[in-house]
Amino acid sequence: MDTPSTVASTASMTPKTAKLVSDTLKTRVHSMNELRSKVEDLASMLGAEEEGFRESIEMLVEQNCSQTEKMHTLEEKVGAYETMLQSEEQEKSKAVEMVAAFKKEGEAIMKKLKDALREVTVKYESEKSRRERLELEVQDKLESYRELLEQQEQVVLQLQERNQQLELKSRNAVKLASDIKSADGFNQASGC
Repeated sequence: MDTPSTVASTASMTPKTAKLVSDTLKTRVHSMNELRSKVEDLASMLGAEEEGFRESIEMLVEQNCSQTEKMHTLEEKVGAYETMLQSEEQEKSKAVEMVAAFKKEGEAIMKKLKDALREVTVKYESEKSRRERLELEVQDKLESYRELLEQQEQVVLQLQERNQQLELKSRNAVKLASDIKSADGFNQASGC
């Protein structure tokens, strides 16, 4: 009999486990059908045998009703047959009850398995949807990251250009300062 922990573990089954459970259930259902068929055959045989016993008893009673001793023997046989019939009827009743209980238990198991399969399917669909959503988010973030990298590369290129321009201006300023210094030195030397 399934416990709540068994039902909980079936809710987290993999598709492979669900297939195994499904195959096991199919095998059990097939076995139940075979058992039911055998019980029905047995019940049919018991009915025919019972009818045969009743006919035999009636024939024996009619043939031997004049003789007390034979009647006593027949009564004993009839009693034995009736006891045997009652025993067989009890066995038949037990078999029918067992089939009914087995069928009821099988239906309960089927319901639990269907519920578990439904839960697994819902969980699978939810996880699949979540995975697809996460993949889209990752793609969006990758695209944003690529755009950011492109912007960063552009900024680096702009900074390199600006650095080159500043170096050129710095060289020009140094040259100009040097030229001015030389001109001052020339002016001082010439007395201006």
